[in-house]
Amino acid sequence: MSDAKTLPAALRGWAEREVGGVIEVRDASHPRENSRVRELVRTDDRRFCSKAAPTARTYERETFALRHAAPAPGAGRAPRLRAPGAEHLALLTTGVSA
Repeated sequence: MSDAKTLPAALRGWAEREVGGVIEVRDASHPRENSRVRELVRTDDRRFCSKAAPTARTYERETFALRHAAPAPGAGRAPRLRAPGAEHLALLTTGVSA
């Protein structure tokens, strides 16, 4: 597994094509070995999350949930799927304020 505070080059390139230039990457993973969640900060301080799934099945389940369940609470109450990245088993979502 790569360092949680960096993004592999291919994943970073994809993320930046989707959301624009990223100036900071922060680890947002749970304390589990297979958790790979990173907060991406853009030059305008807008935040996004990158979540890399450990398996194709997990990726499919997360994608389904973000497309169908997450919109239910309303705008700003749950992350919104910004871009699915099947080739990376990764998802980009909007950030959510705590």
